Amino acid sequence: FLQEERYVYRADAGADLDLVALSEPLAVGAHAVRRVRESRPNFDREKILVLGGGTIGLSCFFALKILEGCHHVELFDIVEARRQKALELGASELTDVMATGHGAEDYGDLYSGQGYDVIFETSGAPPAFHRAVELVRPLGTIMVLGFLPSVEFSLKQITLKAARIMGSIGGTGDFERVLAFVHQHPELATELISHRIPFADYRTAFELAQDRKQAMKVLITFD
Repeated sequence: FLQEERYVYRADAGADLDLVALSEPLAVGAHAVRRVRESRPNFDREKILVLGGGTIGLSCFFALKILEGCHHVELFDIVEARRQKALELGASELTDVMATGHGAEDYGDLYSGQGYDVIFETSGAPPAFHRAVELVRPLGTIMVLGFLPSVEFSLKQITLKAARIMGSIGGTGDFERVLAFVHQHPELATELISHRIPFADYRTAFELAQDRKQAMKVLITFD
């Protein structure tokens, strides 16, 4: 198996290979966060929301808090255990994500101070994307990482808010930062692993991986 050199990265000698295996989803989160940061000069002091507490959502959260030093990052997931885990890892308490949405017809409410400067939508659920459109502040940014099907939403809100919708995929260019993160913060990277399953029971591993409410990253081990 051959791969282009630009897609090959060297891990530290003695690195935990279980954690190195997490570099791909972590790089996806880091890449998306960096792209938003490059377009927002006060990014680390803005109010940020991550929608979805799965592997990519938590990867974005770590990139925001550890790699970029953002002060206020909330994480919302419909699964209570994931919301609680985010708080334990340093997420800010949830505020406006449960508030009444900012409809485009209520122009004055757009400048009420509620909502978020930046929202990362990682769940791929249409209702979450609709919520992001409602909650993003004027001049805010929505970064879409979830694989959404076709979805209808109010472009009027995007226009009135002068908001930006971005997409991102892959992590090329951010693997070095992520490998350093894994080396320096193994206790955080480990949080992405929900199950370790022996190769002999690989069918169970693949079944678990399909259960998004129960599983994060499922590792198949070779003893």
